[in-house]
Amino acid sequence: MMEMASVPGAVLLFLCCSAVISEVCDQFAATGQNFSVPLGYELKSTDNLKWKFKGKLVFHKKSGIVTIGKEDDINANGSLQLTNLKTDQAGVYTPQVFDQTGRNQATEETILYILDPVKKPKVNATCKDKTVVFTCVSNKQPNTAEYEWLLNGATMKKEKGLSLEVYATETEADRFACKVFNKASSETSEYVIHTCSNPFTSVKCAQGEPALIYEKHRVPVANLSIRCSVANANRALRCWA
Repeated sequence: MMEMASVPGAVLLFLCCSAVISEVCDQFAATGQNFSVPLGYELKSTDNLKWKFKGKLVFHKKSGIVTIGKEDDINANGSLQLTNLKTDQAGVYTPQVFDQTGRNQATEETILYILDPVKKPKVNATCKDKTVVFTCVSNKQPNTAEYEWLLNGATMKKEKGLSLEVYATETEADRFACKVFNKASSETSEYVIHTCSNPFTSVKCAQGEPALIYEKHRVPVANLSIRCSVANANRALRCWA
């Protein structure tokens, strides 16, 4: 029987403990942003610190001297500082910390995903017979984008689409907004209040001046007959069907 060569205990210990990782975390960041890769350990001034990206050593500080990388590559707490993120910076970041006795300390490995950020949407409201349809207008969003609707600041948990239809008379005092998000970024539109439950809308009189108003839900525009009168010396006009 072939005998296996023995491995010295010190060498075996080094092979097993060359990277002590207590936790692996997924993190998400957006292109163009800055991100601090967490160390997962309370760094001491006497510790030696290494950072690896996809297995390649990108930072090394030993005995207070930076031998690989730059001093401002890390923050005071030992986290790795990434600026103006690009997609090629996605991947696995592995830190190593050795105390002043040379003992390896438990740290946190990070798998960084970099996504395109979402863009701020806007909301359009369209009146129907008894309802109002809100549409989230959000052109050129990344394919990772998700949607939700806010009613008076609270999330409408069942509404995940690009449009939302509600009864006009039941929501005449409510504010609606569309939120676009992915795991790296989030944007919310301005709030919109509809006027679809108001039976009147603006029209123009013969003189071309703005005036009040007709019952748009009851009188078809094609059949509308408008009369105008001068209400006061300022020539404010009032129109009615």
